[in-house]
Amino acid sequence: MADLASSKQFPALSINYSKKDLDSCRHIPPKMQLHLYGTEGVGKNRSYAKELFSTNYEKTITFIKQHLEQPSIDIIFVIYSTAGGTGSGIAPMIIDLINMEMTDKAIVACPILPDLEECLTSQLNALDCLHETLKVKGASYLFIDNQSISSKHLHKTDKYKQINSKVLNQLIFLLECTSKESLISNLDRKDLKALFSTDGVVNIGDLHLTNPKELTMEWIKEGMIKSLKTSLFSADYGNNLSKIGMVVNGNADLFKKTDLMEFVASFKYKPTDIFEGYYEGKCQRIAMILTGLSPELLRVAQIKEVVESQQITTVDDNLNYERLFSIENRPTAPSKPKKVSPLEILSKYS
Repeated sequence: MADLASSKQFPALSINYSKKDLDSCRHIPPKMQLHLYGTEGVGKNRSYAKELFSTNYEKTITFIKQHLEQPSIDIIFVIYSTAGGTGSGIAPMIIDLINMEMTDKAIVACPILPDLEECLTSQLNALDCLHETLKVKGASYLFIDNQSISSKHLHKTDKYKQINSKVLNQLIFLLECTSKESLISNLDRKDLKALFSTDGVVNIGDLHLTNPKELTMEWIKEGMIKSLKTSLFSADYGNNLSKIGMVVNGNADLFKKTDLMEFVASFKYKPTDIFEGYYEGKCQRIAMILTGLSPELLRVAQIKEVVESQQITTVDDNLNYERLFSIENRPTAPSKPKKVSPLEILSKYS
């Protein structure tokens, strides 16, 4: 996904213990790649990756700050597989550290969840990685779910390409809208940063309209709800909601049929902030960002069921984060964690 982003002229870094994985990136320049020394790959061994990183983390943090600290970059997406070794092992620590060091950025953790057909080690790694990812305070979470596209007739390489392309396309669409102008309402870069700075899980709905003239306000509302429930991202589409953003690209008739307040009325808790952007264009498209959501515990339970079906011991029920993301426990305003030493942060992952 980082390689695809780089091909579209976005600043992207690649960090790995495997030189072969780095070499497979065709569009990320060598200066934007960091080969972590100590081993050639970690063989899906999260503990080994964490052990190596904890004694040599300074180079990685310096590398990230060197390339991404400029003021023109507002949001940093840290994308990693939860099922493997390097990303699964060290990404939570990296997110925790740069969240502390780069206080002017919105840091978005983007863990990729394995589909249910992947091996036992991948599922176990995912559970452990999720547990550690959610230890990070003051960050938002965009869970990319490989199970979101499930087809026996689709090879996994094609599936991954589809997911990568769709996720990046949605993020690019949102970013491009922030550079447009509207006489009605604008969603600018600061608004987008505010959305991605919110504590909790993020979900993005994306509705492409082929014949908007025949659509009703109710159909659009139902279509947006469906797009959120069937999105590429894992999130609990429940009552917890902190901020909401919407961009509508189309004509005046589509603007009139898109009522964000009616959509918001369906939630038990009303968002603290609402951001809207309406832009004229030939492409008829509506995108919506919901922030401050809870993790989808049903999805975590599915991973645990796969693990328990393949081994005798049961998995400890330590991934119940309902209280962690409850409305009562969520801060009223986004805030970076209190400054502590890097070693204190790393000690949480030992």
